[in-house]
Formats: sequence, structure tokens, C-alpha cells
Amino acid sequence: VGNYTHEEHFPPLPAACSEVQEVSELLSGYRYTTRIVKDPTCAEAVQTLRELGKSSMPLGSGLVVLWAGHGEPVPNGLMLIPCDMDRREVAVVTSANLVDAAARSGATQILILLDTCHSGAGAISAIELASKIRAVLPNDGSPRWIGILPSALEHERAQEGIFGSHLLKLLREGPSDPELRLRWSAH
Repeated sequence: VGNYTHEEHFPPLPAACSEVQEVSELLSGYRYTTRIVKDPTCAEAVQTLRELGKSSMPLGSGLVVLWAGHGEPVPNGLMLIPCDMDRREVAVVTSANLVDAAARSGATQILILLDTCHSGAGAISAIELASKIRAVLPNDGSPRWIGILPSALEHERAQEGIFGSHLLKLLREGPSDPELRLRWSAH
């Protein structure tokens, strides 16, 4: 989300949408099917999460979800701010909702990337929720993995463009550390 209706509370983030577009293009090169939901309203964000949670991804599939935009800590984690969100509204789109939908998608390898201020507030609660969800979902015995990578600590404001540029560099070039390069998968 780069453009907001309530700019007095949520100023524009010009790099957010372009970075998501670039990540999408890179992942497409690795045969990922990509979908970008640019500047979603609350209703569009909720609908997208509902669709993700109802999807039936094939066994062994991987899912990468990148949310870039404003975020604010709430008691149960992190509120993700759709383009039409007002600061006084109830947290409808949260990191917990995002993880819930991803865990129910059928994917066995899930990576959630949160590029927002205070994104660390959503990581721990979201991982705990994912563990609870996976415990009640049908399991076919295949190994499952979920990771959440926040761009900032719970008390930090993210700096626009930093997380995205580092992510893009990593996807293009791999890690710079020689030991990590040995472990880095070409896929």
C-alpha cells in the first residue's frame, strides 16, 4: 500500500508498491505464480485474505506473502493499514489474519514478509497462531515450515525503501557472506 485516503495519519509510501512489483517479477522468474493487490481497501484486503485461506495449493507448494505499507501495533499483534483505513477504526486486517489465511492455504512452505513500522509486534504472535492453526488442520505427513520476517522491531519505525532494497539484492545476488553462499539455494 503506497497511497492512503487519510494522508494526515498515513503519508504516502512511494517505494512500497514499486518494491512489491520488483519482488513479484523476480519470483516470477523462479516460476512462482504472483498476484499483486495494489493499494487495497479494507474490503479488498479482507476478500483477498479470505480467498487465500480457501485456496487449495498443491502438496509441497511454497507461498511468499509480502505486505508493504503502514502498520501499527495492536494488543494482539500488528494492524496492517489498507489504503482507506482510518486510525480510529477497528483493526480488521492484522498480521494474525494474514498468517491464518496463509496457514490455511494448503502451502507447506510459507514465508511472510512484513515491511511496516512496528512489524516485529506481529511476528511472535503470528508464529504462535500459525502453530495453533497447523495443529488443527489436516496433515498429510509432509514437512511444513512457516517463517515470518519483519522489517522492524516492535518499537521501531521502518525506513522506507531499506527492507525492500535489501530483499531485492538478496534475491538477485544471494548472500554476501561466503559461508552463507554455500548454503544458499539457487532456487
